[in-house]
Amino acid sequence: MFEILRKLMLAKELIMEEGHITVLGQHFVMQPPIIWINLQKELEKRNMEHLIYSVSKEASKTWLLGLKKHKHMSANDLLNWSMYTISFAGWGKARIVNYDKENKRMIVHTRDSIFAKAYGKSKIPTDYVIRGFLAGAGSVCFNDDLDCVETKCISSGSHVCEFIVKRAEKFEDSKLVKEQLPFLFQNKRKRR
Repeated sequence: MFEILRKLMLAKELIMEEGHITVLGQHFVMQPPIIWINLQKELEKRNMEHLIYSVSKEASKTWLLGLKKHKHMSANDLLNWSMYTISFAGWGKARIVNYDKENKRMIVHTRDSIFAKAYGKSKIPTDYVIRGFLAGAGSVCFNDDLDCVETKCISSGSHVCEFIVKRAEKFEDSKLVKEQLPFLFQNKRKRR
């Protein structure tokens, strides 16, 4: 990852000036993760924590479409940049462990998720920011509206955080999916 940062700096595609950071022509910010965790916990009190997922998904799409426009990147390049962004942002070490282009599906593992660590112990997965970011990345890279469910999380005792990205209707009707994608089931009830 640091080799990529070095190359970006040499190509003047990573610019760090007082008050501004730009990566590949896109603005970038660094924040302590506790800002996101405090926001998430406050939203949880109001049963609105899914806003973090939705906002992260849309922000990811905007970020990657900006990169695509600026650098004319292929879907594969954008997917790689998604993993670099997670690492560069300090969110953890991301790696695609399963990629199925035909079925528009991927599984991503992150190690050392800073959001899960900052959140603390939890019975359910807590990485709303990364989950939303990966949903947006999958949507841009597969050119479809995809969603993401976190199936394992270090905040609930796993050694990695595992994320499955695919079309919402391809997820099974499980408690975990209902908790993380409640809009999917609200829409099904409305259609009947």
